[in-house]
Formats: sequence, structure tokens, C-alpha cells
Amino acid sequence: MFGIKLASKRRDEFPMPVITLQYDDLEKLTGIDKETIIKRVPMIGADIERIEDESIDIEFFPDRPDLYSVEGAARAIRGFLDLETGLSEYEVKPYKVSISVSEDILKIRPFLGCAVVRGVKFTSSSIKSLMDLQEDLHWGLGRNRKKYP
Repeated sequence: MFGIKLASKRRDEFPMPVITLQYDDLEKLTGIDKETIIKRVPMIGADIERIEDESIDIEFFPDRPDLYSVEGAARAIRGFLDLETGLSEYEVKPYKVSISVSEDILKIRPFLGCAVVRGVKFTSSSIKSLMDLQEDLHWGLGRNRKKYP
């Protein structure tokens, strides 16, 4: 199960995102074992909120939405451990895609980003991760979020 919760140790602080990640997925994406994950996760700037048999709840800074999914957390862990470093390169081709956005939506979401991605095989777990990431971004960065002093 993936998901985001917002936690704050004090009422006057901005809530910190807490992401639940499954060990099986992290192990598959990083190639490292559960014990190493638990030992090394704090070194990427995260706090462990809870350790369960099947999952770990990790608190990330709200300015790191790239870590709001198991794929993003795994990428950060691989980089930190020098298992895979540098920027990923993707071939980008011009494509004739048209998107229509109604004026009502533009008032709520004035910017839109999208991509056509081909050759990716999804599993039920990766689809759930993608949907949770979308929801987490909506709650963590959207929803009339204001800049705090």
C-alpha cells in the first residue's frame, strides 16, 4: 500500500509528507535488502516514522515531491549508494497531441504538464503507485497550498 499522510510535530509547522512504501517494491527497484533500506533511508534526508513487517513509513520534506513514490525514493537511494548515478536520459520526439482545457479548469489549475510515454509495462502495483503519486502531489502541492514564511 502506498499513500501520503501529512504529519507535523508542532501546530505552527508546515506538515511533512509521510509516505508508506512496501519493502518488496523498494528491494526490487534498488537491489538492496530490507535491513540496508532501514539503515540508509535516513541518510537521504528522511525520517523513519514507522517500521512494519511489510512496509516502512518515511517522512520527507515537502519540497521533495520527487520522493513521494516508491520509484522516486528508490532512485534517490540508488544514487546515494552510488548504485546508479547521473541524470537519466530519455529520447524526446515531437508528437502531434492536442489537449483541450476548459476555462473553468484553468481558474483552478492554470498550468498543465503531460507526456506520451511508450514501451512501459505496468503492473497493478506500479499503476497504484502512479495513481497515489498523482493524489499525493494534489494534496501536498495543490489544494490552495500557500507559501509559508
